[in-house]
Amino acid sequence: SDAIPLSLPTDKEWLAPPVCLLREQLEVFAATQRDVDARKSGPKPTVGTVGLRCRHCAHLPEKPRGAVIYPKSLSQIYQAVRNFQRFHFFSCAEVPDDVKEKMRSFGPKKEQSK
Repeated sequence: SDAIPLSLPTDKEWLAPPVCLLREQLEVFAATQRDVDARKSGPKPTVGTVGLRCRHCAHLPEKPRGAVIYPKSLSQIYQAVRNFQRFHFFSCAEVPDDVKEKMRSFGPKKEQSK
C-alpha cells in the first residue's frame, strides 16, 4: 500500500489530543481501480482521487461504513475526520480497544457511535 499517515509528529503542538488520536487512525491514499470498483455507497471516486481511510480495516475486502472517505476539497478534511469519528471509529472491530478507551477518556462528547 502506498498510503501515508494523516498524522504528523507536530500535530500535538497545534491540535487537541482527541483530534491527534483520530488523525493517527487515518491514512491518506490515492484511489486505485480496485478502490473505485469496491465503492458501494456515496459518489464513486476516479482513479487517483485522494482519500482518507481507517488504517485498521484498510486490509479488509469489504470496508465497514465510514471507513473510506473522499473529501471533495482540502477544506473538507476536518469534517471528514469528524465523520470518521462519528460513523466509524467506535464501531470498527479492527480499532484496538485500548485506542477506543483512550478516546473515551477525553470525555463523553468525544464518542458518538451513530
